[in-house]
Amino acid sequence: MALIKKRSVMAGLPPGSLVYIGGLNAMETRIDVIDFTEAEASEQRVGSIGDCEEYLSRDSITWINVTGLGNVELLRSIGERFSIHALVLADILNTGKRSKFEEHDDYLFLILRMLHESADNSIASEQVSLFVGNNLVVSFCEQDGSVLAPVAERILSGKGRIRKSGSDYLAYAIMDVIVDGYFPMLEDLGGRIETIQSSAIGEARPEQLQDIDKLKQSMMLLRKNVLPLREVANRFELSEHELVDEKLGPYLRNVYEHTIQIIDLMEMLRDMTESAFNTYMTTVSNRMNEIMKVLTVIATIFIPLTFIAGVYGMNFENMPELKIAWAYGIAWAVMIAMAVSMLIFFRRKRWI
Repeated sequence: MALIKKRSVMAGLPPGSLVYIGGLNAMETRIDVIDFTEAEASEQRVGSIGDCEEYLSRDSITWINVTGLGNVELLRSIGERFSIHALVLADILNTGKRSKFEEHDDYLFLILRMLHESADNSIASEQVSLFVGNNLVVSFCEQDGSVLAPVAERILSGKGRIRKSGSDYLAYAIMDVIVDGYFPMLEDLGGRIETIQSSAIGEARPEQLQDIDKLKQSMMLLRKNVLPLREVANRFELSEHELVDEKLGPYLRNVYEHTIQIIDLMEMLRDMTESAFNTYMTTVSNRMNEIMKVLTVIATIFIPLTFIAGVYGMNFENMPELKIAWAYGIAWAVMIAMAVSMLIFFRRKRWI
């Protein structure tokens, strides 16, 4: 709801107006630059986009990672420096976008959804935008993009083929690490579902229903984010843009296959969530049936006892049994005998 309210500020503004609309609290904007060739790599934090000029003039691959989107003027200067279309900049600042892939004359633009676990064990979504140019990748993250740290580590340590490839491979590596981040989320959800289902078999508690509802919301968020991500991987793989090397095809196909695996796992977990809910409702229903059975047995036993007590409580004068000395004890003995006989009968019928 807060995100919807923030979007209302865009009402009436012309297309391409730069206003930060984010679901996360805006943090101070910082710029980290990783510049690398096959032989060496360096990392530095700079204060403005102008400080990146020395890297852009080199014959190397430059990754500019912008974290925090609250400084709109800084993003405007980045857009002017790299000739990024105003609508693309608006998409970067409007962080509620679906994952998408766009081809422009001189660059590629990708929006990816990165997932992380929040403090209350729910899943939160964060937008990562990628501007891919010739020997250049500019990434825009809402908050601390620690998910991207493995990519930076591989560049600085020289592991893999990332330093031997171009900006398209760097964009693939970022997308790959974001997609791979979905798997731990799915594993955690699977463990939580199994725990709830196991505990619900023994005893159904109201908090279990709340946990199941949170799981359903998490599954809806996963589905909302992973389906467009599959389309992005597919379009990136099929792209014939000059910035995309044909040799990148197998790697992008691998990412696409990962998204298919995520969707399959997600469908399985959704079925498990429904099964956990059904288990909870079955346990509640069985418990209610047990309670009703006990109450029914008690009521059934007391029906004849109530009848006897009612008959001899009518206070008519011509009731010969009232004159017997042992009538009170006999009445108790009859009622107890009837109650015990009915309990034995119910036991033999296995109704209790």
